[in-house]
Amino acid sequence: MTSADQLSAAERVDELARLVDEAARLPGRAPQTRERGCELAARAWWLARPLAPATARRLNATVHHLART
Repeated sequence: MTSADQLSAAERVDELARLVDEAARLPGRAPQTRERGCELAARAWWLARPLAPATARRLNATVHHLART
């Protein structure tokens, strides 16, 4: 793993999105917490969208994945 000090701002956003993606999918595995997973991923998408469009697209896919399950 690379030291956080060596990551660019874009790389940091990407890594944060990976963590959010993983965290949002955890409650999404149980029907009673799936909505919360969608909310987490949607908030992360909203934050990433202006600065990291590719990252926002991945988070958008997470929201849609959770909504379909």
